[in-house]
Amino acid sequence: MEENQSWRLSYFPKPLQDTELLSDLKEGAVYFCGRDFALRPALVMRAGRVPFAWDAPRFARLFMFCMEYFLRYMAVPGRVENVVVIIDLQDISYRHMAIPALMELKEVFTHQNAGRVFCFYVCNMPFLVRALVNVVEAAMTERARQKIRFLSDVSQLREDFALNQLERDLGGCREDPFQLALPDPGKSSCMEFADTARDFLRQHGLEHLLDQTGHVRAKAFAESPEQVDLSPEEVSLHSWKAGLAMESIAIQPCLPPGRPVPGSSRQRIAARGVASPPSSAVAASNSRSLGLAVGFAAGLRGLRIVAKRRASRLAWRGRKGHGRLAGVQLQATAAATEATESEADVVVIGSGLAGLTCAGVLAAAGKSVTVLESHYVPGGAAHTFRARAKGIKGDFCFDSGPSLYGGLSGERTSSPLKHVYQILGEEPEWITYDRWNAFIPEGEANAAIGYEEFVSKLLPRFGGPDAPQQWERLMNRIIPMADAICNGPPPSFVREDLGVAATLARYLTKLKSIPGGPQKLSEPFSQFLEDAKVTDPFIKNWMDMFAFLLQGLPSYGAPTSMMAYMMGDMYKKNTCLDFPKGGNEALVGALVRGLEKHGGQVLLKKHVEEVLVEGGRAAGVRLKDGHVIRAPTVVSNADWQVTKSLIKEGSAPELEDYLKTTWKEYKLLKSFIHLHLGFRGDGLPSGHCEEFPAQWGVFNSWSDLEAPRNAVLVSCPSMLDPDLAPPGHHVVHAYTPATEPWEDWADLDEGSSEYKKKKQEARDFLYSAVAKQVPDLEDRVVLELVGTPRTHRRFLRKPSGTYGLRVQAPEMLPGHKTPLEGFHMCGDSTAPGIGVPAVVMSGHICANNIMSVPEHWQILDKIKDWTTELEI
Repeated sequence: MEENQSWRLSYFPKPLQDTELLSDLKEGAVYFCGRDFALRPALVMRAGRVPFAWDAPRFARLFMFCMEYFLRYMAVPGRVENVVVIIDLQDISYRHMAIPALMELKEVFTHQNAGRVFCFYVCNMPFLVRALVNVVEAAMTERARQKIRFLSDVSQLREDFALNQLERDLGGCREDPFQLALPDPGKSSCMEFADTARDFLRQHGLEHLLDQTGHVRAKAFAESPEQVDLSPEEVSLHSWKAGLAMESIAIQPCLPPGRPVPGSSRQRIAARGVASPPSSAVAASNSRSLGLAVGFAAGLRGLRIVAKRRASRLAWRGRKGHGRLAGVQLQATAAATEATESEADVVVIGSGLAGLTCAGVLAAAGKSVTVLESHYVPGGAAHTFRARAKGIKGDFCFDSGPSLYGGLSGERTSSPLKHVYQILGEEPEWITYDRWNAFIPEGEANAAIGYEEFVSKLLPRFGGPDAPQQWERLMNRIIPMADAICNGPPPSFVREDLGVAATLARYLTKLKSIPGGPQKLSEPFSQFLEDAKVTDPFIKNWMDMFAFLLQGLPSYGAPTSMMAYMMGDMYKKNTCLDFPKGGNEALVGALVRGLEKHGGQVLLKKHVEEVLVEGGRAAGVRLKDGHVIRAPTVVSNADWQVTKSLIKEGSAPELEDYLKTTWKEYKLLKSFIHLHLGFRGDGLPSGHCEEFPAQWGVFNSWSDLEAPRNAVLVSCPSMLDPDLAPPGHHVVHAYTPATEPWEDWADLDEGSSEYKKKKQEARDFLYSAVAKQVPDLEDRVVLELVGTPRTHRRFLRKPSGTYGLRVQAPEMLPGHKTPLEGFHMCGDSTAPGIGVPAVVMSGHICANNIMSVPEHWQILDKIKDWTTELEI
């Protein structure tokens, strides 16, 4: 309270007088009108009436006046302590969204009026907003959905309001807001108003709305139809009268009977930061003010965290003797520090792509961020390691994870990772190439990516008689959807609180209609193929293959949004594939450099033992070496099961229950077997070409892509970047795409003959896939490393060596907020899921949740224009 009072006096040191605000109040952008069944006053916000010229301070003064008026004259302790907000978007235009000027209002609310809004009702939404409601709601937590209700029809307000409490265009029977004569603080007491209300009810034959003690029953007028045989018109009349009576009681000043408010208290009240009593002119005009942005930004628990976080941050900075840990280079080992404690604004556990994205974005927003990584290199599943072969000078550089990238080399791209690089101001050097080869049951499908060669080379060879017509029909249906995704609002606008309305607002002009509606985006792609009447076996198998490679499931489990995005990028005109020069080490290194450039740091070989919980919120972490890093915000980029192990039993019961139950319904995808080879390149092409593409896949059968030992992905990145291998040599990484059962390896002793036998079988299978392109491979190999699911589990800390959670469209993974204040999660255990674009989006959304809306807005300013004409 002292902090809020101090803030109020510094923000608005002078009293807020109704006479000074009268001209703005008359705009009618905001006014109190009616109450819900629980007597909560309804603050109606008419977005279309907001003058274009209003700036943030002007809004803030009006908002403070309205809320302080409510607290002084309308709140009843223990009875009426909140307001509800009806946000009417009718007649709104993009020009009304002067968001940069309005962002400050959220800070006003979180500092001074946290928790005062019980619920938001958003109604009369224009088409563009209505089209994205499903997307916005999907990004919101369950708590957020309870806090804000998007109404498809204003009649839904009748569930919580009597007809007489709502204006006609809001579903009620009221022509105009009540012209209530507000109580005169100098003359009237609460008891006098209560007597007036009771007399009103008795005079109008509504005594049954009083309880045995003579008090008005809060929901009695809503029950009248059940108690008395009334016509609809009589019900409406009774409801109107009873509602007016309740207005008379609930609007009384919050003072005990017989204790008047002296008129001389105006100056004293204003000095304390409370609005002065209203003049009669303002009472007659119903005190109208404020605008759309505050309605979206106010009241949500997630937004209230911002104010608490800042207060906590000041407390952390006030501690003595907390030196900052030193940063590290990409391959360095973090040195031990002498201090037993240090501090940061944010601690991120894990340096996967999601964790580094979250950390980098927060650092770019001005926060002090420390990333803690158990491994000796950063990157998680995208890390790079080096090995040497006996008698050969130089390192073989191996990627442990993905190597097939697209949409990153161009400046105008919708790639989430590209946008993060733009935010950080760091980026790898990109190598572009034109093809990806596939050995499928029908033969070798070697063609440049893009529409032209697929139609001219692959369809005539593998498709049926009408395959070209089916493909054209499919592309004609998918391109408008891909255009809406790729050229629409970037995923970086998403946050899981009401601030999403503000960040989305800046992109209203980029919203495009989605054929079939937004719900089509979450449908399985198999349904999209069926709707497009695609029956050709080759086309269906080809789509299954890409869906499987992107997210671990064929078309029946892949969301249409993901496939539309991929096809828009893969088959557009002048498309290409991208590879970071230096491999994934460069991809990750750019994220680390960007983080360090903005003051953040990555500490390697720092194993987190426990997440600290103090005062019912996250307070930092304790490392295995005993070092403590204090931070008001902690983010876990670890797997959900690993995260669960970091919470000390009994320290955060709600969070423990959340971690135990939320992910229980999801099954795990299978694991991997890996083969990393260094081999001589004599007699082979010196670089990527049609005869020897740098990337290829092997698919032995279409019948079950998920079957063990059916599919293999192979990458030979030294065909693109010779520096990844010693001169005259190449590196290869071959692996099964999450099709290896953990159960086959779980109980084996790694030193046993049975384990070695199975490892040899895995090695031979993967060798056969590489030999598709290098027939004499056995004679060329100088370095061989074989990984099993147990290897995968050990180095990536993935339980059961899993790829991730099996999420079948339209299912969605949990969001990034947790029940423990100050504790967040990101990575492939959270939405959207697995895959590079998905985990980058996860990290970005997590960072957005932690930032304030103004900070988020400034981050979005750094993303370059990504829109481009999508042609095939």
